[in-house]
Amino acid sequence: MENPYAWYIEAIVDKRQAKYFQEVYEKDGNILIDVVITSKDNHPAAMITNVESVTPLSKEVSILLKGELAVKKDDLLADVLEDIVNEGFTGQDLLKEFSSRRQNLIEYSQRTLDELYDSLRKNGRYTLE
Repeated sequence: MENPYAWYIEAIVDKRQAKYFQEVYEKDGNILIDVVITSKDNHPAAMITNVESVTPLSKEVSILLKGELAVKKDDLLADVLEDIVNEGFTGQDLLKEFSSRRQNLIEYSQRTLDELYDSLRKNGRYTLE
């Protein structure tokens, strides 16, 4: 059954980079990406993708990726809250610190992405390239 929550991402890359995507496509592999959706002000979303197509253009190459969200914003917020609690914040100090850190989730996104990558490689469900 087709995933009703699939995202399609088109990336235009230099022809030198196309070889990598072509190899992933031929191996039916997966790529873990961090992508900003809809607005540059949005928080990056971690996705597990596969290469749907590699299409040569006049000067570049169009790469069509099909992905599903791997980490949701709620997961990142849970990481932020866990860190704050582990650091001993409580009460109003906890709320103030949470509000402050929530403004900059990029740091947590990278950490969560690294942890996710390790987990995915170990469980073997995906072939990460």
